[in-house]
Amino acid sequence: MSAAKSLRVRSPAVAGIFYPGGATALAANVDSMLSQVASKPLGRLRALICPHAGYRYSGPTAAEAFAQLRGESFDQVLLMGPSHRVAFRGVALPEVDAFETPLGQMPLAGQLDTLARSKPFMRADAPHEEEHAIEVELPFLQRTLGKVSLSPLIFGEVDEQAVAQELSKWVSPTTLIIASSDLSHFHTYDEAVTLDRSTIDAILRLDIEAVREAEACGRSPVATLLHLATWNQWEARLLGYQNSGDTAGDKDRVVGYAAIGFYDKSS
Repeated sequence: MSAAKSLRVRSPAVAGIFYPGGATALAANVDSMLSQVASKPLGRLRALICPHAGYRYSGPTAAEAFAQLRGESFDQVLLMGPSHRVAFRGVALPEVDAFETPLGQMPLAGQLDTLARSKPFMRADAPHEEEHAIEVELPFLQRTLGKVSLSPLIFGEVDEQAVAQELSKWVSPTTLIIASSDLSHFHTYDEAVTLDRSTIDAILRLDIEAVREAEACGRSPVATLLHLATWNQWEARLLGYQNSGDTAGDKDRVVGYAAIGFYDKSS
């Protein structure tokens, strides 16, 4: 009898750096942030835009988004993030079977095998190994949705419409889509507020071209989400905005964060 296939797991890269490294402290940290946010009954939630900085900086804004998952039910999460460390063309799907945080493992969706056979998707672990844009979202998902399958997608240089067209085949009412993105980087507080307001307004009106020109590190995942939102007639609503000047105190060089929900207007 052959030995059972060993589970391939992507270990956390930024635990203890971007968020607490111990399970007890991490659960308490996430739960505390979520407890300070009231759910907003805005309709059937279909997608979120969430920031991905260290929890000290963007955690309260991320909680504004993830708190909306209370009472919701999804069987899979399509989580799209930008590549901060590896330059490449296409969308990288990891070759592992699960992603791990101090709170446990999240299994990857079986559909990735089929998706990987379609351009511009490809199997590649390297863009995922040290990337934080997806990892920092996972503890919030684990504390709100619990057991759910994950489709983690890291974006290189892509045609967002082509990506959205392929992903649309896999999106169902039980699929939660998340675009992981911060907004402007390293401006003064007032400059950041002005820049971020423009970007947020473009997202709320589903203006894909304006978003593609905006100062946001995850603009390709966001633009991909906006294609899906346009085709499905989802409505975008701002849930929260802050920058690191609000959370960490330094107002000379700040990074902007927004939480935005997308809702099915037909529900």
